[in-house]
Formats: sequence, structure tokens, C-alpha cells
Amino acid sequence: MNKLIFFFVICIVAIQSIKAQCHEMMYDIYTPNGSLVITFLNCEYSFQDRVRIDSTYAHNFPEAIQIPTYNGLSSSDKFNCHGYAWIKVEQYIDRWIEMDCTLGMTEHPEIAYMTDGSYTEVSQETYPGKVYWLDGDHSAITTSQPGIVISKWGNGPLMQHALNYGQFGGAIKYYVKTSSISVSVSVSGPSSFCSIGSSATYSVPNLPAGATVTWSNSSNLSKSGNTGSSQVFTSNGVGSAWIDATVTINGNNTTARKNVSLYGFKGIYSQSGETGNLSSSNGLLNSSQVTVNMNPLPSGNYVWSLESFSDPVLTWNQNSGGTLTFTPGTGSNYSFYVSTENSPCPLEESVYFNKASGCIGCEGCLMSYNSNTNILEISFNSLNTQARNVKESYTVQLSDISGNLVKTGKSSGETVSWNLSSLRKGIYIVSVRGQNKQIYSKTFIK
Repeated sequence: MNKLIFFFVICIVAIQSIKAQCHEMMYDIYTPNGSLVITFLNCEYSFQDRVRIDSTYAHNFPEAIQIPTYNGLSSSDKFNCHGYAWIKVEQYIDRWIEMDCTLGMTEHPEIAYMTDGSYTEVSQETYPGKVYWLDGDHSAITTSQPGIVISKWGNGPLMQHALNYGQFGGAIKYYVKTSSISVSVSVSGPSSFCSIGSSATYSVPNLPAGATVTWSNSSNLSKSGNTGSSQVFTSNGVGSAWIDATVTINGNNTTARKNVSLYGFKGIYSQSGETGNLSSSNGLLNSSQVTVNMNPLPSGNYVWSLESFSDPVLTWNQNSGGTLTFTPGTGSNYSFYVSTENSPCPLEESVYFNKASGCIGCEGCLMSYNSNTNILEISFNSLNTQARNVKESYTVQLSDISGNLVKTGKSSGETVSWNLSSLRKGIYIVSVRGQNKQIYSKTFIK
């Protein structure tokens, strides 16, 4: 009798030991970045149970394709969806991953793959990659066929199915292994700064999630802080310049460079020391030779013209920067004008000057634009006597940067005032013509 009792106790202990081994907590699986993932080692179902489970799923989900796992059958209790997507596919190990609250677990173990940098979230389905259902607590792997994934359905079959088919739903996130990300970095933005002090925004398109950008630049540019994937740069010089964007992800750096050209033209008449200024050999315009400094200007089809009320129009075509020297005629009052097409820096400028007095810019129209009130005002008070006598014949035109005429009118007094609130933001050009000659042109930004 004592022998029988002893044998019965041994059998109970053995059964409990086998049961424990069929759901044994394991501590030997780690993410690619070294984080521990708690898993469970399970025993397999009987052959008959697997046949029954396969048959049930085939009947209830006919549009999913069962993929065999062992012995020609698909269902298995050795691994679930998370174990398949995050471990079996990568390490060929059968494990079950779940949050077992009875064991004091408070977080889904598979989350470690997505939070320790081993995998990076991307904005769209990527192959090869992972899919994670937030609401359905489900994992899958992508396939070469967009919209089709492979996932293990609990202790049921391993299925190939459409993303939106089956017993899982809710929000989806996509992940790729961080070490497999090949970052293609480029810098997007204009290739030219058209004047000293002008600004432009540069960016890194298609920046992967989790990546950071560090910007650097040549000394003839300055940047406004470090604002992430986009950055504003301002020209403070002329010549060649560069902008670097260094993208850092998972400790790896990739740098792209954008080479840009800086031009200093600020208008025909500008302050001393700036480029693009109107001058003469002795500092006054009453000399026989007048020189226009056009350095530096980008290549383009520039048309320079000298107009007056008494002399024929003089025109020069020049395709790049340099200096232009001309001899004024017998008249006193002139308008010097330049425009260009097919250039990275569209240009349309003019200046009014008096040859006899040597005064530059003090004779002609005065334009002001108030960005707060959207009022554009052109004053004829400073026109010379000859111009004032014929001002009633002047036509004022407003064009956009593409040359489209958006507003026109005749002068009828000392000023012309327009409300531009209905116009969209952009670059506009004001021009004044009199006696079939353009005597004034000014560019401004609304």
C-alpha cells in the first residue's frame, strides 16, 4: 500500500513538471540592441488537435492562405504572432511572447523591439519590415506584394493574408530594422542667393522617423538656429558657398552638401561699397564716361538701356557680370534700366539721375509700400521740372515677377495710391512710363 501511494505521488509531481515545462518563462532572447525579451517555451498540440484547428480556420477564413509549419500542418502552440514576427523570422527560434499578468508583467514584451532603437517606425509599408496592430495587439511581417502580410493567428495557423482581412483591426504602425536602413540624404532648396541679406529655406526631404539633422555652412552664410529638418540661411557675402545637412540615425551619420552661389546685386543705385552701383570715373555723372559695376551677377540674358527725354535710347546686351561703360548724350536727365530673363535671379531695376548735377537717384519717382496697410504709394513730387510738366501723361503699371500685368493707371496729381490687399503675397514690379519711355522701375515684396 505504501509503495502504491509513493508511485501516485511521483506521477503527480511528474505531471506538474511536464505542465510547467509546456509554458516555461525564458530569459535568453534579446533585441538586436541588447534589451531582454521575456518569452515562453511551449509544448506542441497533438496531431489530431492541429488538424482540427487548421480545418476550423480554413472554414472561417477562406481568403487566408495557411502556411505549413511542422508535419504538413499550419497551427502550432510553439509560437504566436509576436514570436513569429520578431523572433522566429529573425532567429529561427520557436517562442511565445505575451504579457502574462498572473506573473506580474505590466508591459507587452515585444514593445522592446520598437522602443530601444532596434527597429525604426516608418510612414508606410516597407519590405522587408514589420506591421504592428496597436488595438488588436498583433504582429506580422510584410511581403514583396504590397498589402499582403504573413502572421501567426494565436495558437492557430500561420497565415498569408491581406492587411485588412481577419480578426485583427485598429491602428497600424510599420517598422523596419534600424540597421538595415539606408539613408539617402539630399538637401532641397534654391541654388542661388540673389542679393546680400536675402534668405532662403533648405530642407532634408523624406527624413526617416527618429532621425535628427545637424546643419552647417560656409562662412559667407548664416543660419537661424538649428530647426530640425528645415533651416533658414541668409547670405552675408558673395561668391561660392555650401550648406551641409548631417542626418543621424541609430548612431550613424550621413552628410549631404548643397553648393550655392551668392550674388550681391542690390539694384543699379546702391550705397558705397556694395556691388551693382552706378558710378563714374570721378564720382560725378557730369563726366564723359559713366561706369556700371555689375559684379557679381549670375549668367543670364541682361538687357541694359539708357533713356532720356532728348537722346535716342541706348541698349546693351550682356550675358554675365562685369562693368559697362557708356557716354551720356547731350541731355541732362536720364533713366538707366536693366532687366533679365532666363536667370536664377530675375532682375528688373532702374535709377533716375541728372547728368549736369551729378545727382544719382534724387530726381524721379519715390515709391513706398506699407505691408501693414497694404498701401502702395508713388510720389511725383521729386520729379524734375521737365518731368513734372508732362506727368499727366505718365502710366503706372504693376506686374508680378512673371511679367503678368495685375494693375495699371494714369497719374492724376502728385501721388498715385493703390490698395493691394486683394493681391497674393509675392514679388511685384512697379514701373512708370512717360512719353513712350520707361523712367522708373522698382521691385518690392508683398
